[in-house]
Amino acid sequence: MKKKTMSAGVKVISVLAYIIGGIHILAGLWFILGIGFLQDAMEGFFASYFSGFGVVLIAIGLVILYIGRSLWNRKNWARRAVLVIVTLNLLGTIAVFTSTAEDIAKVIVYLGIIVYLSKKEIKKEFS
Repeated sequence: MKKKTMSAGVKVISVLAYIIGGIHILAGLWFILGIGFLQDAMEGFFASYFSGFGVVLIAIGLVILYIGRSLWNRKNWARRAVLVIVTLNLLGTIAVFTSTAEDIAKVIVYLGIIVYLSKKEIKKEFS
């Protein structure tokens, strides 16, 4: 039985999910561990608030890593999850659009991912 080849675009999107998940985890660790150095200068409430935020960031990072791995393994639910997340990011970017180069680049990338993952050939890859 011949193994189906994965398109390069799906690989790129999956690797991006790994990178974004890793960044979330590192940021969460920084919020949890880095606040320990500042705890003397901060009120107890703010220190626990930042630590809690770090835990949330780590959880989000782990979910994104799992979605990236599932996308790599051609799980259709992961493709749909990426479409939903990217669509929400696109709507959020449009809602606060400031005509900067960063916002324009975000809109182009988000639209590219949505169009790419919605192609019939790519959908077939996940079935």
